[in-house]
Amino acid sequence: MNKLDEIQWKIDQLRTAASNVKHRDLKRLAEALGRTRDTRRGKEPTFVNKERKWTPLSIPAHRTLAKGTVHNILDQFEDDLLWLREREEDKTNGE
Repeated sequence: MNKLDEIQWKIDQLRTAASNVKHRDLKRLAEALGRTRDTRRGKEPTFVNKERKWTPLSIPAHRTLAKGTVHNILDQFEDDLLWLREREEDKTNGE
């Protein structure tokens, strides 16, 4: 299992436990996808990837997160993962 497969597995695990996800779990996943915390933005912790110019993503630092919030964050992570998989595929095809 490669790194991207492990990240997808973790996203799937968090999605099934959406009512019990901690912000630390989402923060670790954001960092695994290459996002870093941007301390210059807003009240909530915001994660960006300046190199790839991805949409900034806020991950509320609350004790519990609403299921909808968790699902929206995980949807963004899956978009990030798709981009990374496409890039990896381009590298293996010699582009």
